Amino acid sequence: MKCEFHRTEMQTQRANAHYPGAKEFAPKRVAIGWCAHAASPAPKGAQKPLTCGGDLAKCLIKDKL
Repeated sequence: MKCEFHRTEMQTQRANAHYPGAKEFAPKRVAIGWCAHAASPAPKGAQKPLTCGGDLAKCLIKDKL
């Protein structure tokens, strides 16, 4: 069953963003998952991996839903 709090957003990641002057590579667009629930361990912008993938059977906070 799919979770109603699971969201994804597209982010652009650059391989050499931390090394100014390094050889330029094409940026990658990746889908980043996050949870919209108030008790979420991976809220939007937290840069923490959301391990459930939107599957309620794998939910880390199913006792709070």
